[in-house]
Amino acid sequence: MVKEQSTPIELRFEIEYLEPKPEMATYANQMVVYHTFDEFVLVFYRLLPGSALVTASEKLIDVPSSLAAEPVARIVVPIGKLESFAQAVQANLESYLARRSIPADEAEE
Repeated sequence: MVKEQSTPIELRFEIEYLEPKPEMATYANQMVVYHTFDEFVLVFYRLLPGSALVTASEKLIDVPSSLAAEPVARIVVPIGKLESFAQAVQANLESYLARRSIPADEAEE
């Protein structure tokens, strides 16, 4: 019996990136990153300290020993895509800093 050898088919197509709906946006000012064997996980948090610590007369009230950061998004990224994601963020940050004439080492503060 003769086995037929199949030729792999290569499909190529363009990705159309749709504009996200405004209600999909959320504010995050903290992030935790960890990884598994196959994926990187980025968990974004919203931490809004201060507003509950000050009374109307601007005097400090009970200061908690910790603040709860609310998770707002958990993004799982395949290891193979993480480097291109990081490069895109870095290029965008450099462009942002260049427009504002901020040296990159000062922006990290």
